[in-house]
Amino acid sequence: EETRYPAEVGACLLARLCDADLDIAQVLLELEALTDEARRHIEEALQTQWSPAISRERSLEVLYRLGEFWRERGFKGNLLDYYDVGNSWLPEVLKRRKGIPLSLSILFLALCRRLGLQAEGVGMPAHFIVRVPVSTGDDEGFIFLDPFHGARPLEMDDCRKLVESSGVRFVPEEHLKAVSAREILVRMCNNL
Repeated sequence: EETRYPAEVGACLLARLCDADLDIAQVLLELEALTDEARRHIEEALQTQWSPAISRERSLEVLYRLGEFWRERGFKGNLLDYYDVGNSWLPEVLKRRKGIPLSLSILFLALCRRLGLQAEGVGMPAHFIVRVPVSTGDDEGFIFLDPFHGARPLEMDDCRKLVESSGVRFVPEEHLKAVSAREILVRMCNNL
């Protein structure tokens, strides 16, 4: 079912274009190990034993701590060599902890899903981010995060600036909507 298809699996399959012998199962095991590290970091920071309910009941705190973990582990955009093809191959990004907005977002989405957060990819023009639905009292909304820049939260004005920097007029309903795993992988193919 496309809505449940993990984009990181498709990204690993695409990485076989570069390395035909790539062991996808091994890459997914490394991703599981990274998730376990993140879970332990969050447990320690929140001083609680992990349970699936934590992601639902304390999603803002979990997101904050996941961003902290992301930065501490050195995940960031490769500003010095942005167009290096290795920035698009998920196994390389996992190893080097550097990539482009799309590959870093795929990795961040994979961590979120494994931690029980309902994160979605957002394909803005010339940049890719992550959004997570949150409840603030009576209101429903989203927190937007930029894995390329340390998984830091983005305000609406930050999103507008990112879109407009590509020469496009910002239309929130269009530019901040979630994209499917298929759309993520098509974008990855277009980048390659």
